[in-house]
Amino acid sequence: MPAPDVPFETQINKLWGHIRGLHVLHLIRTGADLGWFRLLAEAGDRGLTPEDLAAPKGLHLPFVRVWWKTAIAWEVLDPLTDGRARLAPHFDAILAKPGDPRFLLPYVIATLDHFQQDLATHTAAMADGAVRTFQEHGHAFAEAIGNTTAGLHVLMARRLLPEIEEARSALTDGGTFLDYGCGVGGLVVQVAKAFPQARCAGTDVHQDGLEQARRTVSAGGLEDRVTIHDGNEWQGETASIDVISMVEVLHEIPEDVRAEVLGHCRRLLREDGRLVILDETYPDDADLRSPEAALAVQTQFNEMTWGNVVPTAGQQATLLEDAGLKLIERSTIGGIFTLLIAAPRGE
Repeated sequence: MPAPDVPFETQINKLWGHIRGLHVLHLIRTGADLGWFRLLAEAGDRGLTPEDLAAPKGLHLPFVRVWWKTAIAWEVLDPLTDGRARLAPHFDAILAKPGDPRFLLPYVIATLDHFQQDLATHTAAMADGAVRTFQEHGHAFAEAIGNTTAGLHVLMARRLLPEIEEARSALTDGGTFLDYGCGVGGLVVQVAKAFPQARCAGTDVHQDGLEQARRTVSAGGLEDRVTIHDGNEWQGETASIDVISMVEVLHEIPEDVRAEVLGHCRRLLREDGRLVILDETYPDDADLRSPEAALAVQTQFNEMTWGNVVPTAGQQATLLEDAGLKLIERSTIGGIFTLLIAAPRGE
């Protein structure tokens, strides 16, 4: 196949854009650390000046002005009159509203504090194939990952589960919910709050996550309705769960035990139960540049040295089929995530 006729300037500008992207993350981190996005969100359309940002903490005004002008240049801020600027459209939700499904600030922080360190090991890993699993990263890492998925937990509890008739009906009527791979407990707490009659549980094999999950449940005053199980020991009762969720978990399960894990889910589910998976789907080679594949490709590159493998659509379907589960629905959420809804086969 002949090389496409692409101007040289297009390619070099593309690389400059990637380089700028790293700088944008640091600019956002600085603004977050200093509380500026919260101040700008509170100011709304009237905006703020560099002096407004510098004054509360007595900051060095010349540097603050450079940050402010750069944020305008990179379209994080929009300029107003009288030397003011406001957050660009929707950046209040993206950078200043914890709990909003679109809140991406934790992902920026995790990228700089954790992912960047892993990416720096890739050169050596290409030679020796060394893997450092999720569980080996420690408590701070587990907490950071929990923060990055917090918006997805709200989305699952407040929108996706209520839109699944069987799940909504069961949980509203006091049914049972299990978050498989519950991490620090964010989703199981959100579901318990969204469905006050439901009996909820989470299970995980990561000890740091389990300890944090129990603290999360306790902080929410939900010990009487939410149980956290150590997945290294707990097996559960057959046909006892109405709804099982996996949020950003399937691709983190080692390939050699995925069939066993999904088989366990099938055993736990009631015959009219539902398994709800929110994750990425790795594209076929022809679709590597598809916008829908962007996050999956990034996740696979970022997490390959954790030992994670993002499955393709075909691999997902085979795993469910082999576990005795029937895929009822596959859809795309937010243009980048895959929602899979499955039920016990033979229902």
